[in-house]
Amino acid sequence: CRQIIKELQLHGNIGIQVKKADSDEFLILEINPRVQGTIAAALGAGINFPVLAVKQEIGLWISADELKVKWGTKFSRHWSEVFY
Repeated sequence: CRQIIKELQLHGNIGIQVKKADSDEFLILEINPRVQGTIAAALGAGINFPVLAVKQEIGLWISADELKVKWGTKFSRHWSEVFY
């Protein structure tokens, strides 16, 4: 993914979806130059990618504390219909 981002000269929050083929190579399914829906999982684990992207873009320092992951954080998403 890093090589793809570098060659396409992309920056910021990029979503790349891949699938591992039976041949053990990774196949690109899609590339989205936007914040992904699963960003909530990263936020819950202590990483605020939108803030980091803005800070990187405008040249602000990103501290080591902003990159500390709360390993072991569990994430679940529930969808349901709401009737009024």
